[in-house]
This record gives sequence, C-alpha cells and structure tokens, in this order.
Amino acid sequence: CADQVQFAFESLDATVPELLAPPSGMAKQLPALPTITLKKFPTVYSSLNVTLLASDGTALACTVQHVIRISDLAQLDVLRPAALLEGVYQVRISIVDNGGRKTVTIKAFVVYDGFAPKVVSYGP
Repeated sequence: CADQVQFAFESLDATVPELLAPPSGMAKQLPALPTITLKKFPTVYSSLNVTLLASDGTALACTVQHVIRISDLAQLDVLRPAALLEGVYQVRISIVDNGGRKTVTIKAFVVYDGFAPKVVSYGP
C-alpha cells in the first residue's frame, strides 16, 4: 500500500566487550582453551558464560576458571568441556551486567587432534 512507511534500525552498544587477537583454535588434548583477551570488559557483572557451538547445533558449556583484569582488559582462562571433539566451533562469550546481556563471538574456532601426524616440510 502506498500509504505505509517501513524502516529498519540497528541498535549499537558501545559497551560491548571487544576481542583482542582472538584465538583461532586448539588441540583437543589441551586442558584449557587459549587465553581470551577482551577490551571494555565490565568491572561488575552478574553472569559470565562461555559456550562452544558446533555446526550441528550442539552446545558445550565451558567453565571459566579465572578472569584476570589488567586495566581495561580482561583475560579469560577457560577449561575445555569434557565432550570436546574435533571440528569447527563458534565460541560464544555471554556477559550479563547492569546494562543487560552482551555477547561476543569467535567464529571458525578449529579443534584438531594434536597427536595427528603433520607435514612439517616437503621437497623434491
């Protein structure tokens, strides 16, 4: 109908934490994920969850062992879930503070077999 107006908007939140040098993957034999460093991490939060999402929709909850604060940065030490298999995951970091839920995602986080043979060099 010619009398209708349609618009869309995107709400941007400047307080959402930002990833610094996000890790790209890990060997499944390691006891913990690589350290995750976030800028603009809230000083006070009520909830912090880290979840690995598989391509088939499976969600694996992780345990955050430590949050180390350095100025406006935070380093997360996260234990790997026991049922971790090889594959490509999304790492979803969800933080709830007085401003609501904030989510940061690492896409294409590769979990591989650290004991698998690798080609180190090749030649004629």
